[in-house]
Amino acid sequence: PAAFVAGWLADRFSARTWWGNFVAALAGMLVIYMVGASWLAVMLGSGQKAWLGGVAPFILLDLGKAAVAAAVAESGKQLMRFTTHS
Repeated sequence: PAAFVAGWLADRFSARTWWGNFVAALAGMLVIYMVGASWLAVMLGSGQKAWLGGVAPFILLDLGKAAVAAAVAESGKQLMRFTTHS
């Protein structure tokens, strides 16, 4: 589901820039967090424990991964434009 959301947003909306790709990656990340934290909250019996143990520790790392993914997607698109116009 997360890959579908990120890909759909990237394809349909402003994923023509780094920022658009970053927002699409964040949306996919949000889906993963929502599903994972919900499951963890049920298993632990606490939404707060799920947030503190299963979401919060990973936010900064995942923001960095989303930024790298956006940069790779943008450079890949530029490479494709370069090779098709040469």
